[in-house]
Amino acid sequence: MGCQYFSIFEDHASIRIEEIGRIPELLRSLAGVPGEIWIIAEDRLSKALTSRQLNQLIHVQVVNSLVALARIAATYEHFAMVRKVGAALEESVARDAAAHVFCCSNAQRLLLQPSAADRVVEIFLEKKNDSAWIKLVTGILRWTDASTLERIFLRLDQEPLATNRLALLRLLGRVGPVGLSAARRRLQHPEWYVVRNACKLLGELKDPELLDQLLPVFAHKEERVQMAALQAVAESRLPGRQMVIAKALPLLSPMLLENALRELMFRPDLEILSALEEYLNAPTPAGPWAMVRVVGVVAAIPQAPAAEALARISLKETLHESVRKAAQEALAERSFRNGAAGGRPPNDDHLRLNRTLDNG
Repeated sequence: MGCQYFSIFEDHASIRIEEIGRIPELLRSLAGVPGEIWIIAEDRLSKALTSRQLNQLIHVQVVNSLVALARIAATYEHFAMVRKVGAALEESVARDAAAHVFCCSNAQRLLLQPSAADRVVEIFLEKKNDSAWIKLVTGILRWTDASTLERIFLRLDQEPLATNRLALLRLLGRVGPVGLSAARRRLQHPEWYVVRNACKLLGELKDPELLDQLLPVFAHKEERVQMAALQAVAESRLPGRQMVIAKALPLLSPMLLENALRELMFRPDLEILSALEEYLNAPTPAGPWAMVRVVGVVAAIPQAPAAEALARISLKETLHESVRKAAQEALAERSFRNGAAGGRPPNDDHLRLNRTLDNG
């Protein structure tokens, strides 16, 4: 009887709104006997979703019926059906996003009720090495709303097993923009490991605001949080990441300072020069060795202002002798490379450098 009801979709032009409106209740009443009716319902409703013969009011009723089908299927752990419904709604949105923002697009956030999300996580952890299951779950979670996804974040926060935490990090790292809000909020969390996980997730989610979000995190007292932030920034390849790393230098532990300087040396850029000089002009607990390494980064910057900075550093009497000496040697090497030793006329670099030395 239930399957026969969907014969109303044989002629879209003759469908009445009250006929569509009965479908959610029909599906709920037959939920205990899943099988062919779900397959038929999904097929007929998905085809009706893109029919041009249905007016907007009936279209919305079709969307509501698909949501009811997905939520019933999720209750019985038939997540493949949830995925098919979501894909149908996604295809409808792709056809005309503006026209379907209040129906199909919003409906995607309703496919998975919060209690079903908990079960998804349980099954996911049991099948965390099953690539097909991971792909299925990731596809579903991309459509969940923030409150439902929050439950998975909470599970990550509380998960005691390292293997499960890594699996959940991989899963949440694939959900896309819907996960950004929850991850950003956790940067303020009192537990250091929650903040560390948030740094990793924002990197995995390719947060477009990653640099602004993570710059304050470098002040965190836990080195493992700083390490996660540094790795996320360095791997982001976002414009301006070198400046963020340079600004973070005074906050980093000695081990991480070495990693940060290595990253800056890999791509020395004129924009970081002011931050490097600021580091050298301020008291730092890292000591002269770190300042010498910073001088090396300054020397690697090819533009003329870097030579002026080296001259200032070499004349600054408050700096340790080894730091001034490193600046002097870098200046000499720079002059040699620029051909001053070969007798060629002085270039702009030499002229500006001489002015800096004269003023010093």
